[in-house]
Amino acid sequence: TNPAGAIEALISINNQLQQPEAAKGILVFSQQHHQVELKESWYEKLFRWSDAREAYERKQMEDPQNVEWTLGRMRCQHALGEWEQLCSLAREVWNSDRLQDGE
Repeated sequence: TNPAGAIEALISINNQLQQPEAAKGILVFSQQHHQVELKESWYEKLFRWSDAREAYERKQMEDPQNVEWTLGRMRCQHALGEWEQLCSLAREVWNSDRLQDGE
């Protein structure tokens, strides 16, 4: 009944079975046949760090104050070894008002 939940479960199962190509196939099939909005975390589970980073960047443009998108970008930059960009983003967040919302 919930295609997104089923797709995420199938991706996880195939990753645990060390079947990354099958997991990627599920992602492609879901895009072509179910009009399911791809979640950024799915790309991360597939170790498609560049795709995940781009997806998080698109989401952040829509909602710049959402810290989840920033953390996703940081995870991707870490995985890709983009240390300069990661450092710059961390400084940007540290100096912004986003961290002070919880006060």
